[in-house]
Amino acid sequence: MKNVIEQRHFLKLFISTSRDQRTQLLNTISRKQLKALTEIAHNVLRSVITLTHAQRTKLKRRQGTIRLLGDPSIGYKSKKNALKGKSSDILTLLKIVQQYLKL
Repeated sequence: MKNVIEQRHFLKLFISTSRDQRTQLLNTISRKQLKALTEIAHNVLRSVITLTHAQRTKLKRRQGTIRLLGDPSIGYKSKKNALKGKSSDILTLLKIVQQYLKL
């Protein structure tokens, strides 16, 4: 969770901005920022972050994006290209884990 703590300002910004701004944030995302998102998704997939049934149901529709993001074997460029246009999926994930991460 070290990467997540270091990037908490980026995560807060991502949650609080408009759709167009989130798209631009994803287009210019750095390796460390993407690593923080990967760590969050990986922890959700491995049930390190405990979610309620309702939260799991919300994330079920975004399952493909979360799996792609949470897979540590997929590289930076592949993830960055795959995340274009997926800002709503990441926003949903971050809003759900926001309380757990205390952003």
